[in-house]
Amino acid sequence: MLAEINTPLQNDVKSDVILEHAEDSGSGIFIAASRVPTSSETACVLKHIRRLITVAGVVPIKSTPVTSTSYLKVIDVPMIPAEPKVWQSTQRSAFTNALSISPVGKELSVAIKHAVRFMRTSANSDTCVAWVDICDSVAGTSARSYSGSKNCPNTIVIGGRNCQIRGAAPRPGSALCTRCMRWGHHSSVCRSKGIRCPLCRLPHSEATHHEYCAHSKRDPEARSCVNCSAAGKTKRNHSATDTSCPFWQNRFDRDWLKRQFPKK
Repeated sequence: MLAEINTPLQNDVKSDVILEHAEDSGSGIFIAASRVPTSSETACVLKHIRRLITVAGVVPIKSTPVTSTSYLKVIDVPMIPAEPKVWQSTQRSAFTNALSISPVGKELSVAIKHAVRFMRTSANSDTCVAWVDICDSVAGTSARSYSGSKNCPNTIVIGGRNCQIRGAAPRPGSALCTRCMRWGHHSSVCRSKGIRCPLCRLPHSEATHHEYCAHSKRDPEARSCVNCSAAGKTKRNHSATDTSCPFWQNRFDRDWLKRQFPKK
């Protein structure tokens, strides 16, 4: 449907804006565009959406004011002890509960656009950073109000600790497939014929790693990164999720990741 709307956008209003993707936002559909559309461009989009989607007896489709995405980070968030596979979800639940009992947090939770992501500050640290994407005005007014000033930043109390809210740059990153352990795609679209162990890159799950390796007389403690091996790097005696892996350290640099695997 977006492709059908992009055509009249270019032909009717001579626009260079491109509707990139759409997603469910609960009470409606959020449409992302290549730039902030003008009022005439928004009217054109709404006109053709109404043309393509007609439901008898339903109130005509309306549009809400154009918004943008702003990026925040909450620092010094106490880490919740949990297994690696469920740590993100466990940490997210604790973070959400902390927001619900904080005056600033309640306002922030309403504006959150995507699932909050967490990143450990180091392997031995007991704190992490929460990356928060919020719906904002085109001018980014909400982000500035949440982050406060440099001398007086806003804080949220999480686990008895004051955690500062700061502005952040977009960090798109690259997806790590939990099926084949390669970077650049999600497990839902993985084309690999079988799973790969993140510890040794052999065709078995991480849960059965020690059992499989012991049965095949391999050293269960030996590590072999599937990405470093595929890229022909000399140092690959670590797991695919090891923080010392160059792929992990450059996971936010998509250009670097692409350069590791030249096109065939």
